Amino acid sequence: PYHVSKRRSSESGWEIDAFDPPLNGLILAEFEAVDIAHLPKTLPPWIGEGITVTESLSNLHLARYSNLLGSSGDDALSLIVKHIRHPLKKIAFSGPPASGKDGMFDIFRKEFPQILFIDETASTVMKHTGIRPGSTRYEQRRFQKMLYDTQRIFEMTSQEFAIEQGYKAIAFNRGQVELAAYLYGGIGELEELMHTTRVHEYSGYHAVIYLEPPPREIFERVKKNNPMRQETSYTDVLMLAVSTEESWKYHQCY
Repeated sequence: PYHVSKRRSSESGWEIDAFDPPLNGLILAEFEAVDIAHLPKTLPPWIGEGITVTESLSNLHLARYSNLLGSSGDDALSLIVKHIRHPLKKIAFSGPPASGKDGMFDIFRKEFPQILFIDETASTVMKHTGIRPGSTRYEQRRFQKMLYDTQRIFEMTSQEFAIEQGYKAIAFNRGQVELAAYLYGGIGELEELMHTTRVHEYSGYHAVIYLEPPPREIFERVKKNNPMRQETSYTDVLMLAVSTEESWKYHQCY
């Protein structure tokens, strides 16, 4: 787990955190309001030239930066300010197996070099490690939990890399919330197993692009050429399509 050290003080309803090394120089001020009507109309003069970070910098990001910086001597403040000031749109490409996400990524990589495309975590893991989901509910939960944790690292690291390299957006082949389609209990089991919420998972993506299931003959051709496909029938694919749509249907940009 990541750790961060800071000193907290209060001033007129504001909570002020001054961070210790290696995040020294960073100060965050937060005002907790019960609703929008109670928000302060102006910022206090002691804030100076502050930068709003409500949607761009989480506690997990800060703890991760603290861990990675360690005793490197790199300037934490300039690194974090670069992260904040670089607007980066995150898009999830979704859809059931054989819907064409991989092929679309191959085409888009050439057409949109300003976007960083990240391949599907599950396919990467199965291809390079040989790990498979298993047949029991326990084995499925274990596999999906591993994918969730792995993809979380992939997404955070790729986001940092995209910012450093000047990409305008980042596209993911599958978003984390659709792991629910592979759990017996759906979104409820995902929330319980991953200690998350649907709303929290939605907040990680600005938009979702969903691809419909392929015709049966295309699925059979893809399955024949891809021995890693775990779906046993076209019916499985159609069921996964329904479950995948269910996991995303409340996203505001779906």
